[in-house]
Amino acid sequence: GTNNKGVIKINKNGLVVYDEYLGLPNKFVYDLFVDSSNRVWVFFFEGAAIIENGKVVIPEFLSRFQKTAITSIAEDKRGRVCITTVSTAYALIGNEFVEFFNVGNSKEVRLQEMLIWNDDIWFGTKEAGILRLRANKVQNISAENGLPGKIVSAIFQDSQNRIWIGSEKKLVLYDKNRKKAIKIF
Repeated sequence: GTNNKGVIKINKNGLVVYDEYLGLPNKFVYDLFVDSSNRVWVFFFEGAAIIENGKVVIPEFLSRFQKTAITSIAEDKRGRVCITTVSTAYALIGNEFVEFFNVGNSKEVRLQEMLIWNDDIWFGTKEAGILRLRANKVQNISAENGLPGKIVSAIFQDSQNRIWIGSEKKLVLYDKNRKKAIKIF
């Protein structure tokens, strides 16, 4: 994904540029995600498209987000694509995005990042650390759990099933069993 050239795919034959001439509605790409069906989800500051089998498509289920900033995307173990906006999380069920979590109208708490791990969903936020959704209960992971700041912009699960958290101040290794940050870099 590029800042003004659309999406560039490199293959054995060279480069393929997905831009307005190939149907991409915006050439300023914010983020990319490849799902388990090998579709490339393309996000812009407002709106989204999918590149599937070499063609740009904008399915009806994405139309509700054409004037909305999508802040993160993940896929659960059942293959459902989930996205967040600044206040709401949605899961693609069939051909419709269904809301499953909402922080309300708070201007202070904004969803920025999402990690789906087993049956837990971790939301990195602006101003509230991490919100962890498990069995329809929300746990707040914050300074009380050793998080060194209120802004979380990255959450990552590594190959050893450890959770890494990028905050505005530090990089944190989180121990899910002890429910606290165990190492701060």
